[in-house]
Amino acid sequence: MLAIPIKPPAQQLGLFLPLSPDPGHLEVTLARIQNTVGEHRVGAPLLLDTHSPNAFLQKRFVLPEMKEKHTATTKQTTAAMRIYRPPLPAIVEFQDGKPAFLGSEGARRRILAFAGPWRTKGDWWSETKWARDEWDIKVRPLRQRVQSESSGENEDETALYRVYNDLRAKRWFVEGIYD
Repeated sequence: MLAIPIKPPAQQLGLFLPLSPDPGHLEVTLARIQNTVGEHRVGAPLLLDTHSPNAFLQKRFVLPEMKEKHTATTKQTTAAMRIYRPPLPAIVEFQDGKPAFLGSEGARRRILAFAGPWRTKGDWWSETKWARDEWDIKVRPLRQRVQSESSGENEDETALYRVYNDLRAKRWFVEGIYD
């Protein structure tokens, strides 16, 4: 029988802190992912100080320092938007100067309610200038959920989407859906 001792871990872990991966194993895993998907497709996003949509840089991924999480005493309601990457091409039809119909993914839906437009633009001084009008619209869902035949269609189901008009390209897109 042969017994080989190993070096014990050097750090003391907290009882109520989440376990973080071993830095050595993490580097190997990141290298394997990088080898599979490409050198510049692995990392952590770094938001840029701009109003430009989707403006970020990608930096090397490193483990954040372990911090103890404090539970909040009051819960706040938050809205999150799932971004479509790339955005879905769309057609928005207007009646009397107001958006009336949204067409995307082969479906055409009546717009039940809307808010906007919010005009955003930037980088007018450079080659990467951008400008767009954003709208929040309420419609029946574009992607129908799979339902059993016995349940029937739910006519009251609605979805809230963010759409925008790229003013430079003169094209409409569905940017995302609010949860």
